[in-house]
Amino acid sequence: MQPMKLRLPFVLFAALSLVPAAFAQQQPNKPKPKFTPAQERQHAEMLRKYDKNKNGKLDPDERKQMQKDQQAARQFMNGR
Repeated sequence: MQPMKLRLPFVLFAALSLVPAAFAQQQPNKPKPKFTPAQERQHAEMLRKYDKNKNGKLDPDERKQMQKDQQAARQFMNGR
């Protein structure tokens, strides 16, 4: 009778550990959110200004420069 008592927790653990994996596979890929025309223009302007290597995305150094410029603009608007 002792082996049965040890087997039940193992089986329950094994079954429950597979549940998250099953749910993860069933989730469909979420489509990218749709942007308004104003957001599209703002994104294009941001890429035009900061995307120095013209690869269509901001690399860490390009993003850092954008953040630095945004911080300076915020300080200017706050009168600092």
